[in-house]
Amino acid sequence: MIACQNNNRRIAKYLLGCGVNIDAKNVKGNTALHVCYQFNHISLAEFLIANGADESVKNNDGVLPHMMRAAAPTDP
Repeated sequence: MIACQNNNRRIAKYLLGCGVNIDAKNVKGNTALHVCYQFNHISLAEFLIANGADESVKNNDGVLPHMMRAAAPTDP
């Protein structure tokens, strides 16, 4: 999730190659895909989706990953 928060595709790719669960959740129920959208890292989110991330996983509040995008701050 830190790789997604920091928009680090290289580390995300490495971790996927090591077999990490792409849909693992943190204590709030957010997946890596939620985090990508939360921080507006759309390219990395698309990479995760292309590598099997499940877009239908809800967090503890019932929020889908793409819904985090609507609330994400945008760059000036």
